[in-house]
Amino acid sequence: MRRTVVVLCGLWAGLVFPTMAQASDASLVHALAPYKNALTGDLIFMAELVNPPTKSTASSTATRLSHIQADMAGAARAARGQKPSTAAGRKAQSQVLTGLADAYGGAGDALAAVAAVRAGHTSAADADIARSRTEVGKSLAYFQESSQLLGLFED
Repeated sequence: MRRTVVVLCGLWAGLVFPTMAQASDASLVHALAPYKNALTGDLIFMAELVNPPTKSTASSTATRLSHIQADMAGAARAARGQKPSTAAGRKAQSQVLTGLADAYGGAGDALAAVAAVRAGHTSAADADIARSRTEVGKSLAYFQESSQLLGLFED
């Protein structure tokens, strides 16, 4: 009787814990789902910033970039609040957080370009936009890898 109970407990644990691991990774995907559309639009907006904004569009661009940074910070809080239980889940979480940090930095560089435009420093604005594009490009690779690991940011 005792052996039967031990075997059944072992089988029960084997059946339950893999499900719990999948659930923890799924909770990461679920936690980031509300940010999917916003982050996609934000990254597209930042990728389209090839040139610094003009003085007439600087204000609206600065407002949009501030909202982008807020979206990135919210998604990072959501990702950090999860505890993936598989190696793939932990790597995907790390990739997302690194991608968000790079994108957040890219938005900061773009905001610096806006400030440079307002001050009339066009060469500084050009350099800031170039740094922003580099940061956004780096972030896309991290988002792509996290998507391949757990299906994050996929339809």
